[in-house]
Amino acid sequence: MAGPWVTTRDEIPDPHNIQVKSWVNGEARQDYSTEHMAVLIPDQIAWLSRFIDLHPGNIVATGTYHVGLGPLNDGDVAELEVQGIGRIRVFAHGGGAPRMAEFRPGVTPVERPAGGMSRV
Repeated sequence: MAGPWVTTRDEIPDPHNIQVKSWVNGEARQDYSTEHMAVLIPDQIAWLSRFIDLHPGNIVATGTYHVGLGPLNDGDVAELEVQGIGRIRVFAHGGGAPRMAEFRPGVTPVERPAGGMSRV
């Protein structure tokens, strides 16, 4: 989601200390702080600028914390609130069969095979 605001650097003193919450159809899905970002914003910008020229006004999508993620289906209402900025509501529209939230990162237990990496 982007908008309905574009916030400049001077409006957010510490982008790595903001509370973010999300809901789908009124059900709380996420409640986290940006302090848990896997890669800090300056590092993301440094990496991205190796491949493209960034200019004032560009928007860099930084991703989301994975705990609480789940599918959106046609007719769902998703809301996202960012502390100090505001709240946005979007309405999902699309075709295809509904997806169930059987697996939700950070919620659904995953049995890990012994001896190394696992596929999720």
